[in-house]
Amino acid sequence: RAPSRVRPGWAIALVFLLELATARVEAGVPSIDYLFPAGGQRGSTISLSVGGKVEPWPPSVWIDQPGLVFRTNDTKGKFTVEISTNASVGPCLVRFYNPDGASAPRFIIVGQIEEQFEKEPNDPPDTAQSIEKLPVTINGRFDKADDSDSFAVRLQEGQWLVASVDA
Repeated sequence: RAPSRVRPGWAIALVFLLELATARVEAGVPSIDYLFPAGGQRGSTISLSVGGKVEPWPPSVWIDQPGLVFRTNDTKGKFTVEISTNASVGPCLVRFYNPDGASAPRFIIVGQIEEQFEKEPNDPPDTAQSIEKLPVTINGRFDKADDSDSFAVRLQEGQWLVASVDA
């Protein structure tokens, strides 16, 4: 009996179908552009926005210390983060991962003083956001080109104001 012959076009199609059937769909390694806010106060719960390429949603989360619990939100790109009262104050490393790999580490800053958000518009000094209580951590971000943020603080004569920026 003569061997059967497979036409070249059919062989290529068959190989393609076999590869397609065994291929795993890859979402890619998560790539995080930003976290906002950059942190929260001990004993608080914050709504955290994660910007970047994070597929599939939700990713798994790795944290380098106890005291922070990430819970997925109904909205893609959002987590609810519970910060315990005994969480270590300072920067905490966070990585997001899926079966394809892990993001570069990002920081979440755990603070011990009250936190609030900047309120727009506050660009020019005449629309500066009034800060009534000190000390305070203000979470803000530059949303557009040439964005600036102004804050108004009342001080007594001879009183000092010490400010620092983490970016």
